[in-house]
Amino acid sequence: MREIATFAKVTTGGKDTQNKIEGGAYPFFVRSQTVERINSYSFDGEAVFYLYFSEHFNVRRMRMSAKNSVDSVRMAMITEMPVLMPSRPEQQRIAACLTSLDDLITAQSAKLSALKTHKRGLMQQLFPSSAEANA
Repeated sequence: MREIATFAKVTTGGKDTQNKIEGGAYPFFVRSQTVERINSYSFDGEAVFYLYFSEHFNVRRMRMSAKNSVDSVRMAMITEMPVLMPSRPEQQRIAACLTSLDDLITAQSAKLSALKTHKRGLMQQLFPSSAEANA
């Protein structure tokens, strides 16, 4: 188990509820169960660990939440959250497996493309154009 802060950078967008815009272009998460909207984003990047968070964070949040008028998530609730991490050799085996699958998908896609081309050729022989049929 490793805390998230040991391997990931966790930041906030630096905006608050006053920045929300009705019908904005982007989802905007504030201290509310309601997802607001906004027309700008604070940073360009990816959110990670979605699956892990969706399955584990709510329990942690409920256990640690500061009860005021609304449940509140603090930065430490995320940065100090323990996450199961595979060992480096296991990560390398996983990466090798995924690379192998990518190669297999690429090969199968090429094979599919060749089969589609062959099918088109067979269909043209089966149903020749009217010019070829009259010759």
